[in-house]
Amino acid sequence: MGEFFGLLFVALCIGMCVSKCFVEPHKNKVERDNEKLVKTAWLQNNYVSTSIRYVFNNTSNTVSAEYLVDKDKQNIVVADTSNHYTIIPFSKVIGCEILIDSQASGGVGRAIAGGILAGGVGAIVGATTEKKKISSYKVAIYRNNLNHPQFIFNLIKELTPPNSPDITQAVEFAQNVIASIKAIIAHSADYNKSANVIQPLNNINLHKQEKQEKIKELVFVLKKIVEIKTKDSHNTTKKDTYITEKDRIIKLNDLFNAGLITADEYNQKRAEILKML
Repeated sequence: MGEFFGLLFVALCIGMCVSKCFVEPHKNKVERDNEKLVKTAWLQNNYVSTSIRYVFNNTSNTVSAEYLVDKDKQNIVVADTSNHYTIIPFSKVIGCEILIDSQASGGVGRAIAGGILAGGVGAIVGATTEKKKISSYKVAIYRNNLNHPQFIFNLIKELTPPNSPDITQAVEFAQNVIASIKAIIAHSADYNKSANVIQPLNNINLHKQEKQEKIKELVFVLKKIVEIKTKDSHNTTKKDTYITEKDRIIKLNDLFNAGLITADEYNQKRAEILKML
């Protein structure tokens, strides 16, 4: 009987070992493959064009982080272990910071005037080597959004030696993210400067349009003046002609009254003068 239980115990141990060594890794691999398919489908459906991609996966595959840059659409796309992607426009990024055991250690931020406030990237490495063990290592991306002001990559969640592969990978991921955010902020600052230059140019173009409109108005007014002058001249000519014919009729009357022309001649000449009016 004791032999039976002993064999049963050995069989259970072997089964657990097989499950842990072969079944669970295969299951985890299938799950990871499915997650990749879901992520790829999401990126394609949202038309994300990946220019830069940084990935963190700890050695036990329990923590992951992903940082993407879409240069075409001017966005960064981030995801943590939940595998839920978040899109952050370049213009909304205001800074990035490394938090080691809840203490800030290196980072970059957007100054009020649009410049860059940077901490030494070397401080990130120095802070990790000074500690015997690290219980928390985070990368925080700050954005200009009151409802969601920050996105945090929680890379290390338990006590970990500073020389471990997870810490090495976390530091590398953090350095890459900070360098990328710094470039994005610098790019945004340059873009704002160029926009400030373009704005006056647009104003100049607006002035040109206004001048063209004024010229059109002036041409229209001049045409009207010419038309009025021409009409006045025409009316003056008709008026002068009218006065001349009136004088001729008066002279004709004088000739008739003086008995110098007959009634028939008078009527004939008068009719000719009236026709000319």
